[in-house]
Parts: sequence; structure tokens; C-alpha cells
Amino acid sequence: MAVRSRFHLPRHHPCPFGTESAVIPTADLASLQSALADRYELEQELGSGGMASVYLARDLKLGRHVAIKVLRSDLITSASADRFLAEIRMAANLQHPHIVGLIDSGHVKDVVNGGERPYYVMPYVDGETLRARMARSGALPVADVVALLMEIADALDCAHRAGIVHRDIKPENILLSQRHALVADFGVAKALETSAYVGVHTTVGLALGTPTYMAPEQALGDPTMDHRVDLYALGVIGYEMLAGQPPFTGPTMQSVVNAHLTQPPRPISELRAETPSELHRLVMQLLSKEPTDRPAGADAVRDTLAPIAASQSFDQAIARGRPTWNKRHIAWALGAATVVATVTFAVITAQRARPSAVGAESRDAAPVARSLAILPFTNIGSDSAADYFGEGIADELLTALGRLPGLRVTSRTSSFGLKGKQREDAGRELGVTNLLVGSVRRSGQQVRVTVRLMDVAADSLVWAGEYNGELKDVFGVQDSIARAVVKELRLTLAGSSGGGPRVPHSTNPVAYDLYLRGRHAMRTRSSQSLDSAIAAFRGALALDSLFAPAHAGLADVYSLLASFGGRRPHDVFPLARQSALRALALDSTLSEAHTSLGIVAAFYDWKWDEAREHLRRGVELNGSSAEGHLFYAWYLLCQGRVTEAHAELATAHALDPFSIIISTRRGSAYWMDGDPRSAIPILREALQLDSTFVPARLQLAATLLATGGNRRDVLAALPQQEFLPGISEEAVVPEIFAKIGERERAVAWVKRMEVLSTTRYVTADMLAGGYVAIGETSKALDALEQAERDHAFTLIFMTVIPFLEPLRKEKRFQQLAARIGLHTR
Repeated sequence: MAVRSRFHLPRHHPCPFGTESAVIPTADLASLQSALADRYELEQELGSGGMASVYLARDLKLGRHVAIKVLRSDLITSASADRFLAEIRMAANLQHPHIVGLIDSGHVKDVVNGGERPYYVMPYVDGETLRARMARSGALPVADVVALLMEIADALDCAHRAGIVHRDIKPENILLSQRHALVADFGVAKALETSAYVGVHTTVGLALGTPTYMAPEQALGDPTMDHRVDLYALGVIGYEMLAGQPPFTGPTMQSVVNAHLTQPPRPISELRAETPSELHRLVMQLLSKEPTDRPAGADAVRDTLAPIAASQSFDQAIARGRPTWNKRHIAWALGAATVVATVTFAVITAQRARPSAVGAESRDAAPVARSLAILPFTNIGSDSAADYFGEGIADELLTALGRLPGLRVTSRTSSFGLKGKQREDAGRELGVTNLLVGSVRRSGQQVRVTVRLMDVAADSLVWAGEYNGELKDVFGVQDSIARAVVKELRLTLAGSSGGGPRVPHSTNPVAYDLYLRGRHAMRTRSSQSLDSAIAAFRGALALDSLFAPAHAGLADVYSLLASFGGRRPHDVFPLARQSALRALALDSTLSEAHTSLGIVAAFYDWKWDEAREHLRRGVELNGSSAEGHLFYAWYLLCQGRVTEAHAELATAHALDPFSIIISTRRGSAYWMDGDPRSAIPILREALQLDSTFVPARLQLAATLLATGGNRRDVLAALPQQEFLPGISEEAVVPEIFAKIGERERAVAWVKRMEVLSTTRYVTADMLAGGYVAIGETSKALDALEQAERDHAFTLIFMTVIPFLEPLRKEKRFQQLAARIGLHTR
């Protein structure tokens, strides 16, 4: 293995793992290189501290950069190294956008000191730690504090629900990338304790952790301590971000611990007068000495922060915290439009020379003509603002080019998921004919953006362009470059009076960033992510009330809360309609607004002509909208146009092959169409994207049962986590119990849902499926009629969902279907 000899970084480089530079013994380093030679190529040391050394390495199999963290051999005995790795692997199952995941683990011999050196491998995060950010700038803008606390709390909620407590939350373990927080080292503290960790703290009785951020019960080594130690540490971090200093300091470790145990923290308002009162109360509550006085969970922290983000006080805090979005950042964000104009013309020119497309195909099929993926532009240089600019260019291009008829543009989720991959690999995996890649370099006020349009099959250059200029007058640059490109290419777009596809975006870069966060949060369809999306969209609209896409996004979240958030349809769909109409009033050509209104018309109002008009208009305005094709497919399925529905879902999947919801719903369509055998491989592929996704697991279990799968495999496919009370698919569970001969379990399930429905919303069509499973037809029909009164989200599938098939010949069932306007077989 060829190993580079440079194992250090320049002093000014912000190490993203919070370690300090140290000398590593040559023999020990050689041992590590030898042990990892078949998988990783070490490139340089990122840093070393009291517990571990961190190396930047190249993953030889996947061609990506990773960070390898190697612990000191004297922390863990050889006999307990395997125990450490067993604990650390538990955390490897955590999947969350704000958690640094674990890729690999193992241990190597320490040839210098003897013993074992456990290591684990993480994705390389190109950024800085929260500690480095605070050391550089001191107290943070209130807007940044709220945003970071929300993201950290969301990560903690994910881990706590999986039974994993971090125990060492501190700024050194929080990485900042693209202005977002990523929490690292989940499971490490527990793994060290479990594997007979000794030596980092020598004070008798002091538990593992960092004194400045340690909860009182953790400092006392209380064996009953739980997830609330992480909440206390989060409070310390929030306090430090706001006040510029932690709540307790002292000359010795013991003095700091004693302060945590006995002293009240000084009110933040005395140190930072402009702190919103709600934020002040939350942070001080997190710092409560008694765990029972803190918020119940990280989800409660996140939910408390959400309205702060959308409130007037948060709006004012953003204005006061303008250093986060200073002139430099705004220039970058606005300057993206210049490059969009340039690249749009070039791509159109290149694509016009190609034959027209004939349908859309999946990722596994041959690439179709006139298809394009746009990868985030690479930042060349040390200016972190260019990172946002690079992704902003790609976002703008995705929106602009997606509106061109006849050109399929892969969605942001899938394109950005392949960031850093080799060009040919990314193009083939996304099933496109062309790939747009680029780079951004800035020096002072000078900016250079290079763009390359690649032919995937030939791995050759189709077109290259370069933008050079100054950012003193962004709008002037935009106009001059656009005119220069039109003149050079001598191109006039047919049917376009504006010179090219229009890009709907906010002139406020913070609002636009919040909008992108909201769209990203919506994709996982969890109750927590939907709440985060609402906060993001409301925050965007607080800054720019005329931003139509944010209104459309808010409409979509309200609609999805009925199914994935367990909210009563009557409570959320009127809000969805109001937001969708507002979006459409602001921009009648906005694809997302038509799709939003079509969702309300189909799933709540049951106005099928209106639903068809808006959903079809949505995909006409933006043929590259994967979500638009998904919901148009549902309309077609409910109206009995099954073949067309499958085609729309195939198009949605081709546009966004890495979307867990779209991959699952392709399987759903086959399951509902009476073809479970075709659904199985599609659902298994979906679960490769997220093995915990409840709808995919439910439907895989049902399809395995329908195709003669054995009892063990069917039960193993059922989800283990909390159910989704707003979708009828959950009735798969009692149906399976009844069909494998365990009617008592089916009856118990139904009884449990009956009791639960007295205290929270449980969709009545799910109960109907349970009654069918235990043979109570009359109760099942009563439940369906209750679902009609509720306007239940999934009731429109009653004529195609398999577990309701025994009711289809019932007169009451047929009358209900007719009232709703559903197609019956």
C-alpha cells in the first residue's frame, strides 16, 4: 500500500474532530497501516488527543474519504477490546441526518505499548467543531443557537428512542458542516465503561464524561441515570452558545463538578439581554439539578424550540444575528442565479441535439435520452461560504431545468446523496444520460465557477463553461453574463418570453435556506421530521411571507400529518388547503402549489375532477417533480387506471431512486393491484434504503404471507417500533395473526386499538381492517363509515387495499365507495 508521508495538517486547518496535534510513534502508525491495507489508504493525521488519534483515509472500495479514530491501547485491556466493539456496533444502527454514522470497526495491535487499539470508521466531515466555531467567534447569533439546538435535539431523540444515551455531549463532539450540526461518537462513552474503561479520570467515584458538561447525577456515578444526562449537557451547550461561556467554570475539575452539584447557574438574560424569554426558560430548565425537572425527552426540547424559530422574537433574533448571513454569504447566494442562467442555456443547447425521450425507466434499466443529474458543486479553497454556494447552484438548476418539457432531471435527494462519487458511478447509478458537475473557487472578491456537462455512457465532455467576475454588483453580473451567453450561443428559447426557465426563490437567503431544510425534513415522513419541517417553513415565511414554495411546502406537511403524524384530518387539512391556495395565489405556475392543492382535493375533499386537474397540472409544469408523479399515481390508482399509475410511479422512482417513500409506494401499488409477488423485490429494495421504515415492513410482511412465505419470515418482517396511527396499513398486523392461526393475538390487537382510540387519534379504517381480520363484519362497516365522517387519509384506498377485500360485496361498502367517488372492481 502506498502511504503518503504527510501526517499532519497546517495549524490553521479546523480539525473536525476536536483533537489536538501530537506525535504518533512511527512503529504504531506502521502497524495501523498494515492492518488496514486491504480496505483503507491512510492519507494524513487529522489530530490526536488524550483518548484517540484521528486519521483521514481513503476507502479503497468506494473511493470516498473517511475518518478513522483509533483509541489509546491503555484505555482498554486486550480482553475487553471485543466488548468495546460490540457496544460501538449498537450505535452503528443509528441513521439520522444529524448523526455522524459508523461505517466500520475493529482493533489493531499496539506494537509500542502492547495491547489492542480499537478503532472505528466514520464518514469524513469537512468542517469544524462547534468548539472551534465558538473559539473563533465567541457567543453565536440567537438564530444559529436555535437552529443548532433543534438539530442536536433531533439527533438525541433518534438515539434515545433506540435506547442509546451519548453521555459525553460537548462542543468537541458536534461537527458543523454546511451550517448544520452533526453529533459524533454516539455509543463511545458507554462502550468505554462497559469494556472496563479506566484512566481518563482519576478522581474516585467520578463517572466517564467531561466535567463542564456533566449532569449532577452523572458526576455522582448514579447507576439509575438515563437519557436526561444528555439533556443537561445540551443545556450547558445552549448556555455557552448564548453567553459565550459555560454556566460553571473553576480552577480544577473537582471545583467544576461541585458547582454543577450545588450552585444555580447565573441567568442567561444577565449575560445576553436579547435572548428570547422562551429560549431562556428552556435552557435554564435543561440545567435543572433534578432530572425530573428537565424536559421529559429530546423531542420535547425540539418541539419547544420549533415555535421559537417561527415566532416574532426569532425573526428579530435573525435580524440581530446578521453575521451568520453577512454580505459575503448573501453575495454567494444571489450570485448563484448568474451561473444558473449560464448553465441552463448550455444544457438546453446540448440536450436539443439528442433524440426525444420515450417514457421513463428505473435505475436498473438503460438510461433514457434527455435525462440529467446535477451534483453539488465542489468548493475549491478554504472559503466555507462557497460550500453553500455550490449546493445553492445545484438547487437552483434542479428547479430551473426540471421545468423544461422533455428533460428528466433527477431529484435533489438522489443527486446529493451521491456527492463525492466518481462521475461515471454517479451517472450509472442514477440512470441518466448526462451529468452536470462543477467547482467554485473564490479569492477575495473574485469568483470563478467552472461547469462541465458530461456524457455518462462515453464518459466524455459535452460542454464546458467558466464564469469569472467580481461580486461587487451581483445583479449586474447576472444580467451581463446571461446576455453574453445568449449572444454567444445565438439561442432563443421557443415559447419563453423571459429567456429561460424561471426559478422561484426567495430574495432572502435565510428564508431560502429554511425552505430547503423543510423540504429535506419532509422526506422521511416521521412525526418528528414533519414537526421540524413545519418549523422550517414557518421560519421561512416569517422572513418572506410572499415566498410561494414555502406556503406549498407547509401545505404538504399539514397533509402528511394526518397519516404519518397521527393528527385528525379535520385539524390539519383545512390548514393545508389554506396554505396551498395562498401559494397558488402568489404563483399560479408553481408546480408544487398545484400538487399541494391536488393532494387536499383527493385525500380530504374527494373532489376528483379538481384533484385530477391540479395533480396533472403539477407534473405538466415540472415533469421532474418526483413527488408530483407519486401523488398523481395515487389519483390514477383510486380511479382504476392501474397501468397509468404504475407508469407514474416508475417515473417517480427514476427521478428519485433513493427516496424511501417512493420506493415503498411502488411496492404498495403492486400489493394493492393483487400482484404481491412483484411487490416483494421492490419492497426489499426499499428496505435497503431504510430497514426501519414502517409502511415498507408492513407491506413486505403482507406480501410474504400472500405468496406462501413461512411464518418465521412473515413475523420477522413486521416492524418492531411504534405504529403509525394515521394509516390503515397497520391492519396488516391483525390480518397476519389471524391467518397464521393466532386469532387471540389479533383480537388483543383490536382491543388495544379500541382503548387507544379513546385517548388519541387512530384512523377508523385501520380498525375496520382489524375487525375484518377477526370476522366482525358489521363493526368493520361501522368503522369505515366513521372513517368517512373523519375524512380519514387512507380511506380513498378502501376499494384496493387487500385486507378489506372481504367487504367489497357488502352493500354498505359499495354505497360508501360511491359516495366518495371511488372506482370499484
